[in-house]
Amino acid sequence: MSLTRPGTAYHLLSPGQTPLTHSLDDLLAHPERVQELPPETAVDLLARLVPLQTVLLSRVLSSSAKTPEASSPEDRLLTVEEAARIARVSKRWLYARASNLPFTRKLSHKVVRFSEAGLRKWLAMRRV
Repeated sequence: MSLTRPGTAYHLLSPGQTPLTHSLDDLLAHPERVQELPPETAVDLLARLVPLQTVLLSRVLSSSAKTPEASSPEDRLLTVEEAARIARVSKRWLYARASNLPFTRKLSHKVVRFSEAGLRKWLAMRRV
């Protein structure tokens, strides 16, 4: 039995049999069809999915921490002076903690701005 992967479909070829094709979407929609897979094919699919799962999880976690505030059309990037005034902290305090604040946007190695929507959301959560 051999496994070929044209596109996203997996073609299971057994000697003397016609190809059996399952796409990942098909297997997700009908998990019971996994039982039709030979064990070695299941192992191969699993070996290919585990690294992808790790990369996908990393992508979701990295984007969920930063995109919601930045994607808002009414959001704007604040200078350190503007952000400090809204947060009622010093510019020095903001700069010292910028790398750990979820609303910080690093534009270059010397330029930092702060998401207004993110800052206001962060302040609201801290006041609760």
